[in-house]
Amino acid sequence: MTTGYELMAAITNLVIFITSVIILFRIKNKTWNLFYKFISIDAFLGVIIHGIEMSKTINDLLWVILLMLFTITFNTLLYIFVTQKLKKITILSILISIILIIELLLDWNYIITFIIYAIIIVLISIYFMFKNNYRNKFYFLIGIIIQFIGIIPTFLKIGIGNFNHNCITHTFTLITIIIFYIGIKKTD
Repeated sequence: MTTGYELMAAITNLVIFITSVIILFRIKNKTWNLFYKFISIDAFLGVIIHGIEMSKTINDLLWVILLMLFTITFNTLLYIFVTQKLKKITILSILISIILIIELLLDWNYIITFIIYAIIIVLISIYFMFKNNYRNKFYFLIGIIIQFIGIIPTFLKIGIGNFNHNCITHTFTLITIIIFYIGIKKTD
């Protein structure tokens, strides 16, 4: 078991996992169901990565898997808002995952690449959300804005004691998935 900020990051991931699983069982919409399945898996893996002490090699391997899952999670937004073909999204997920894995192996800052990619996906999703007049789009827009604010501590490495930048970003993620859920329920 880890301690300090890693333990706090594991706990915040656990809260996201529990919340997303609860939401998952309450959603009837199959497309959003996919999004929450991936959020649940991401958070559970985050609990393991942050909560269990392990060798750097195993930790790096788990981060590679998590990055691939993060990419798929963000690409579900394309599936939801842009209504792209699943095959195209799968190919995009694989390509971005390869880039992130190469950066991780070369010890480059893959987090910045991932965040830039996530921002591009979110901006495309927002465009199509408004273009296709997606119902209750303002809940999703508010959730996305909150998540963008939540990324700032990661860039600036802001934290308060053991509640580091990861914990703050996780807290904003929790708020985002709850706001998304409210928008989904109002759309049903």
